[in-house]
Amino acid sequence: MTEGESPLGQALQRLALMQESTTALQRQQSEALLEIASSQREDRALLRELLQRPAAREAEPVTNPARPPQIALQKMSADDDPEAYLDIFEGTAAACGWPEEEWAVRLLPLLAGEAQLAAHSLPASDRHEYKQLRRAILDRLGSTPEGHRRRFRALPFRGRWPPLLLPGP
Repeated sequence: MTEGESPLGQALQRLALMQESTTALQRQQSEALLEIASSQREDRALLRELLQRPAAREAEPVTNPARPPQIALQKMSADDDPEAYLDIFEGTAAACGWPEEEWAVRLLPLLAGEAQLAAHSLPASDRHEYKQLRRAILDRLGSTPEGHRRRFRALPFRGRWPPLLLPGP
């Protein structure tokens, strides 16, 4: 019997194949992690650039009476209704005269919990677009027509509805 045909030889061959595939998978994982790190660096650079734009605009003299007041918004909590919070945010942003392309950048630091996870699950290009950000948050938190339908269907049925009163003959 040769070594390649013995059970030990076969086991060693399988181990060698497993080692090769493990090494290939580790190499792929390392490459993917490097790509993610590069993407995150680009995201941070873009975010810094976007955050610096409003700062330059806010440095204007306060003597401008047409300039809307700056309002500090509270951070979103787990108890907040996401649709209501986003509606209030939009109203505040419009009242303050913020350009719509800045809304996503101003909203990102106010998010917490699942809404924050929804935002960070988006690619960087979509994360800085308010409509995409809003859709991702509402989808994640179930505040979509489909989410409302599922919650309604999950409600327990408790007895009969009141009978309809039909007019007499």
